[in-house]
Amino acid sequence: MKHILLIMLALAVVANAQQIPPRVSMNKLPANVDELLALRGELARNPSGAAALFAVALQVYAQNKDLGKPMLIAMLVNDGSLMSQSTRPGNYRGYDLSNNTKFLVDQLDSKPWVPNSYVVGTSQANGYALPSSGPYHFDITQNQYSIVKPDEEVRIFLACTGADTPRPIRLKKNSEGIWKVAEFSSLVVGVRAPASTTRDEL
Repeated sequence: MKHILLIMLALAVVANAQQIPPRVSMNKLPANVDELLALRGELARNPSGAAALFAVALQVYAQNKDLGKPMLIAMLVNDGSLMSQSTRPGNYRGYDLSNNTKFLVDQLDSKPWVPNSYVVGTSQANGYALPSSGPYHFDITQNQYSIVKPDEEVRIFLACTGADTPRPIRLKKNSEGIWKVAEFSSLVVGVRAPASTTRDEL
């Protein structure tokens, strides 16, 4: 029992040092990159806030790629792994999504409700409809392996109302003290199909 208490205390100390809040709340969800950037300087100072903002960026992308892509780019690590410099139409500040990143996020074309499942209060029964008004909540968990590199890189988990387990997301802190997404493939994996879209076509 003593050893269990010591382990729990150690995890709590690490979590506090890394500033990984268990819940992130937003009174209003950003609908474009300017609104996201207005929140990023505050919320993305910790990994939880950055993960929540990325989930919102996925929500917008699933509905409107022109609005959502700049939001994704603003939340991704700028190390060449997820995006690259570009002069093509549709680039954001000289960057575009890499082919692999675009392949991942375009999986939402057939399941646009998936990003909504990261908002507390959505459900399969209500078609993952977002709450009618804020605040909007995102729940975050971690485990003993969450701290990849202290104050540099973490792997945390976003609660998902359409799955039995939370979804992992890996983040790194940039030179400006902003946490950005380094790996997110699990966030575009399918969830239980919304009840409102279940059909029998036989």
